[in-house]
This record gives sequence, structure tokens and C-alpha cells, in this order.
Amino acid sequence: MKSKGNKVLKVCKIDSISFASFAIKQNVDFLGVHVLEENNFGEHQELIQFIKKKNGKPVVVTKIQDANALQKLVELYKPSGLQFHFEIQPQLVSTIRNLFPNLLLFGVLTNLSEFLDFTSINNLFDYIIYDTSFRGGTNETNNYIHFDKFPQTLKEKTLLAGGITSERIEELNSLRACGYDIQSYFRTNAGLSFKNLDKVCDLLKFPRKNMLSISLTDISLNEIQQSASYYRNANLEYHLDFSLGSLYPSFNTTSKSIEEKQQYLLQLPYSIHLFVKDENEIRERIKKLTEKYSLNLIRIFVQYFDGISKEIFTEHFADINIIPSIFYKDLNSYFSQSINSPILSIVVPKPESKEDIELFIDTFLSQKKNFEGKEIWFDRNLEMGYIELLKKHLGNDFNFIIGKSVINDWSKINFIHEHLLK
Repeated sequence: MKSKGNKVLKVCKIDSISFASFAIKQNVDFLGVHVLEENNFGEHQELIQFIKKKNGKPVVVTKIQDANALQKLVELYKPSGLQFHFEIQPQLVSTIRNLFPNLLLFGVLTNLSEFLDFTSINNLFDYIIYDTSFRGGTNETNNYIHFDKFPQTLKEKTLLAGGITSERIEELNSLRACGYDIQSYFRTNAGLSFKNLDKVCDLLKFPRKNMLSISLTDISLNEIQQSASYYRNANLEYHLDFSLGSLYPSFNTTSKSIEEKQQYLLQLPYSIHLFVKDENEIRERIKKLTEKYSLNLIRIFVQYFDGISKEIFTEHFADINIIPSIFYKDLNSYFSQSINSPILSIVVPKPESKEDIELFIDTFLSQKKNFEGKEIWFDRNLEMGYIELLKKHLGNDFNFIIGKSVINDWSKINFIHEHLLK
């Protein structure tokens, strides 16, 4: 994974409050919501209100070409932006600009577009979406034959669309466009792909900082419905641990209903942490997990131990991120293996172990150069005071996996985020 800088990302056809929440938490710049015709007025109104309340930027995508109807549309939804999803009409765009000078205006251009005055296009719009067609969501790729003719200022406001995937982003990076507008890559017949959105954000919004993940490992199955409040809370995702005691005999999750919890989380993003000693078992479990939870299992943490093959962390398993998780005492061992993972999890000492905390802080600081440019998650036994202590000694650029202290009081999620991580 190579970082592409902070490119602009617009996710189109948002129609799920949980997916909208996940996108906002990933710092997606614009969330496209379809209100295509006048008879669609009123649809998605609560969703757009939610996006605005969470400080996201909704862009209404429409095919309405009547100025009066567009005025009513904007007045009804009060979005951050409006996307004219049809051939460019300069007079219509200018009319809307005069009515709503602070509204971001998005135009759409294709290889077959009739209006190709690029200087005028640059002056008309805040952003231009260079798509394959005006149909949208076709998953057809584009060769962007007009892009080289754009003035530089237009290139800097162009979002490339049409069959965009994480692999395609790698190919298109050399064009140095403003960013990407993606729809079909996040939608399948089986549902919305949290995993694919996470992969795109790995490229365009990396590294994540000041994020929360909530471990549901210790929550009672009778209380699992609490996780349905995901969209209202500040956590990026949920987290589950899996251990049969082969790696750490004192840690066994057999009685924690992990599989039942996975079934409950089918419409929510989560990661799983494997504490497994046998490498063949690790590979087999990764294979089964990615087949069964192909849309919402966004990453798999594998616990590092001295002697584990570093290929475990570099092999491509069904296109999912395999993240090394390192017990703080194993940090020096891990870095001696030259495993160059851009994302790391560190299992920190227990909060009551002051000597171990001092050892961890000293070890972390001594390895500081190896953490540069990486996304770091701290895991285990984290509460308010402990998070403050780590931030005081190590800085502010980390993420936290929190368990028992939060599932006993769900109000703490937003409190921690508001008072410690914003």
C-alpha cells in the first residue's frame, strides 16, 4: 500500500445511514445522495440531515434540468453541493450559482460530451466529475481522452469516475487529478462493501489518526444489540478477538460467542484479531473469514510471535488487509524481522503495571523511526486516564481499540472522542 496523499474522495449513491457514518468517520470529503427526479423530492431527507449533523458534506445528485425545480430542491435539502448529472448547461448553472453563491456545484463530463469549452467549465463549477457516461454506477472504465487538454486549474478540481477501484487508483495516480468519485466499487448484489471503502481510504486518507474501535469480545450476547447504535457513535468500527488458547493459554474466547456476534454484525464494519499459533490454521481461518464476511470484515489482525513467518503479513489473502498485532514486549523482535507493514497494532501493558508501561514507552521511543508514516492502533485495557498518559508521552497520532470500559457505559465512546481525540 502506497499513500497517495490526501486526495478528494466522493462516495456516490449513499442510501445507508451506517455506510454514511463509516464514510464520514473515514474523512470522505463528499457523500453523493441521489434525488434524480422531481417525484423523488423528500426521499433521503433524514439521511441528508444526519450527514450534515455529523459534519459530513452531502451532495445532491440530480437529473432535474428546470431552474425553479432545482431551486426548490436546494431549499428543501440545504446540501453542501449540487451535482448536475447531465450535459453541461452554462446558463442553468449560472442561474443556480447566482441563487446559491455558497453552494458547491459539481458538473459531469464524459468523452462524448458536447460542451467542451474547458475554460468555461472551469469557471462554472467547483468540481467536475469526469465519468464514463451519464448513467452512473455502470462499473465501466474510462480512458479520459480530454484530460490532457484541461487547463491545470481544471485538472485540480477534477474527480475521476467510471469503474474506479483501489487497483485503478494506483494506475491513475500519475494523472494527478484532484481525486475520485466512486459508486459501483462499493455496491454489490449482496450489499454495501465496507471493506472496499476501507481499502480506498487506505490509499487516499492514510494514515488514520485519533480513531476508535470498540471491542465487543467481552460484551454479553444478550447486549449485542447495543452495537446497532453504531451510526450514532464515534467509533470507526467494531473489533472481535478469536483465541482457542494455542498462543496464550490464559486467553481463550471460546465462551465469548464470537461467531454469533459476527452474524449480528453483518451490516456493520468490524475487524477480527486472531491469536493463533499454527500458521496453517491462520491461513485457513483467514480464507474462511474472508469468504463468509466479504463485505463488512475490513481487516484482520494477526498476533505476532517470535518465529512466525513474515510472509503471513505480506501474502494476499482475498484482498484484505492483514495487520500485525504486536505485544509490547515483542516490539524489538518484530522490527528485527523487517516486516514493513504500514498499519500496526500494539498490545499495551495493563494499566496497573507501571514498570511495564515505562518499559513500553522507552521501547516505543527507541524504535520511533520505525513508526514514522505508519498507522498505529493501541489495543487492550485502555481507559480515559491510560489514553491520556499514552498521549502525554507518545503524542497525538494514534488510534485506540477499547473494550470493557466502553461496553459497560456506551456514552464513553463519544466522550472519549470529544474530549481526548478531537
